[in-house]
Amino acid sequence: MSDVGPHPLERMFRPRSIAVIGASGDPDKLGGRTLLHLKELGYGGRIYPINRSAPEVQGLPAWTSVAALPEVPDSALILLPAPMVERALEDCAAKGIRHVQILSSGFAEEGGEGIALQARLAETARRHGIRFTGPNCLGSISPPDGFFGTFSSLLATARPGPGTVGVATQSGAYGSHIYAVAGFRGIGISRAIATGNEADIDVAAAIDYLAEDPGTRVICASLEGCRNGDGLRRALLKAARAGKPVIVMKVGSTEVGAAAAATHTGSLAGEDRIVDAVFRECGALRVASIEAMLDIAYVCSLAPLPPAPGVGILSVSGGIGVLMADACIEAGLAVPAISPEVLAEIRAIQPVAGGRNPIDTTAQLGGRMHVFEGISQAMMRGRSWARSCSTSRISAATCRASRHWRVRWSRCVATSPTGWWSR
Repeated sequence: MSDVGPHPLERMFRPRSIAVIGASGDPDKLGGRTLLHLKELGYGGRIYPINRSAPEVQGLPAWTSVAALPEVPDSALILLPAPMVERALEDCAAKGIRHVQILSSGFAEEGGEGIALQARLAETARRHGIRFTGPNCLGSISPPDGFFGTFSSLLATARPGPGTVGVATQSGAYGSHIYAVAGFRGIGISRAIATGNEADIDVAAAIDYLAEDPGTRVICASLEGCRNGDGLRRALLKAARAGKPVIVMKVGSTEVGAAAAATHTGSLAGEDRIVDAVFRECGALRVASIEAMLDIAYVCSLAPLPPAPGVGILSVSGGIGVLMADACIEAGLAVPAISPEVLAEIRAIQPVAGGRNPIDTTAQLGGRMHVFEGISQAMMRGRSWARSCSTSRISAATCRASRHWRVRWSRCVATSPTGWWSR
């Protein structure tokens, strides 16, 4: 946290109490699904459904207005039709709520009156000292706290568990997809937020928070556009100083894509080569897909960034070992030969093991994973590399990430049918 107290966005991710304005008893409606997530996915804070006509919503006591609440909640979620949002934000201000997420759509992304309405929201928030995400956003989550302040329907089938990967994205669909992929692949999330139209809080502000957050070790960010280049640069540099890798997917790089971004979240895509230059200056790695982003984030979340330049490759398949070696060399990494002493130790464990790096255990290894582990540990005792990890796959994107951060995967990068492990 900052030296002067909690980060200004802390209560967006970790509210002790929350009002759901537009709460519904129907879980198929956005206000109903969001309330259901808060009720059933582990949130331990106080939940205040706001519904003008129902005394009870989904088994919880409901209030007719924000003014009637027995306390000032840390945060509020607004899920109302666009014409009703401005009044709801004024009600939050009058109650003293200073952290709001506007999940409603129908604003700048639709043009015309929506632009003016969004501008009035921003002015109201500035006048009352409110920080808010959206409008037209997905909300935020903090799995370690059981907080899922979002209407994302994918949480019903694939929910990310707690971990150390932080996510900041403009697009709600990207956010939902990241939640699902992370859930299916077992990649733990610390905090995640989708900022939508960014009338106030943007991806840069979210990165700034994640750079301070002690529960986050690596940051994934997805941008459609950037109105605050200086803020983004400061946030990326802050993450770099904190030793937290930032993996960025910036869409809207073509003229057609930029136009699409403007209609989606009302964003200005910006000059792509300028954005690239900022990423390079600040040490952020740009990738082209969510899959590459999560591959790299997964690796970075497992262990500190290793400093040594050598890569040791251990494979149950000679062909796969060659593929991995090619990917490493093409990424500018070194694949040094293993010393005769270590090689002798490996062959004492598995006599048929071939090669000097990559090491091919051959299919005779079978399911004897204790043998695989013994060979890995022998490689770890070598002097050419500094860390050991094993995976059932290694991507070219992961190799490029190693070169980008001047991080050289070391000691042993190995293939295994059992997935990731490290020593």
